[in-house]
Amino acid sequence: MIQVQRVNLGDYLSQRLLDDYALAIKELQALVAGIFPAHRDVEQALVYVKNNTGGALGKGDVVGLGAPINDDPSSHERRFLHGELLMAGETPYDAEGHAGKFAVLDQPIGAGQIGVACVQGVVRVKVKIDDTGVADWADIDDGVTGNLLAAATGSAKILWYEGTEAGTVWAVCLIGLGKALTVEWGTADDSVSPITGLISTVDLIVTDTEGVAVDPAETITVYIRNDQSAVDITARAWDQNTLLSFVRSVEDSAGASGVLVGEPGYPAGYHSAIGNMPLYWECFTVLYVYDKGGKCVGWYYGDEHTWESPWGVADPEIL
Repeated sequence: MIQVQRVNLGDYLSQRLLDDYALAIKELQALVAGIFPAHRDVEQALVYVKNNTGGALGKGDVVGLGAPINDDPSSHERRFLHGELLMAGETPYDAEGHAGKFAVLDQPIGAGQIGVACVQGVVRVKVKIDDTGVADWADIDDGVTGNLLAAATGSAKILWYEGTEAGTVWAVCLIGLGKALTVEWGTADDSVSPITGLISTVDLIVTDTEGVAVDPAETITVYIRNDQSAVDITARAWDQNTLLSFVRSVEDSAGASGVLVGEPGYPAGYHSAIGNMPLYWECFTVLYVYDKGGKCVGWYYGDEHTWESPWGVADPEIL
């Protein structure tokens, strides 16, 4: 390594001395790179974000991703394609579509300032774990930048977290896996009881897994079947106490924004919309089974009610 002259405050620095210091710094950087060649987590996808949350954020904090803010591709396509990509970093909210669309900061970023964030890869981030102890997956914690929220489903896989107690703890997560399928629950709209006839959609009051209406109140129209065809559901005798499970989709021209994923019932060990299945159920409808945490564990399909579980879960013998 090159030897450099020691200097004191007030000494004259010649150009040669400055050049020697520059070379020494480069040699030191090369040495550090050789000892720590990665210098960051492997295979991270990084972007520049502007902190639009209104407050200063630290390394490991979470922002929802908004639109690119440096260039409009409709008017500056070349600059958009070849310039540095800068995304808006916003306070994450479910209502803003930030579930599955967030970044974890790679450095502290002041309010209104620009910095680097990870959108895909292994990151260190705090995760809030509730009393249920469910800590397999995580996604945004609505309105919170300081942590993710552990759940039965999510777009981030929790690889490790500190401790064993509920609370907000440091974790290692694989983020950027895309928005996970989220099962929700609802009961038949009070204005119709029981529901009868040949219909293709049903109006539901959105509830929690126990049938208690969410606050603020919400209603949703969902298809009975995923092929959107009409079904005579008279024999099912659905009423206001029938708890049905569904998944959301983009609202279509018919005003429907979801589809049911099963039938009513509470089989032993499962908190599911599948169970007590009538023999006349549609043989080409896939019926999904979920555990009490809302995680899909498998499904039935075909006229032989064939059970399949990619996760190795045994047939619960619901059908």
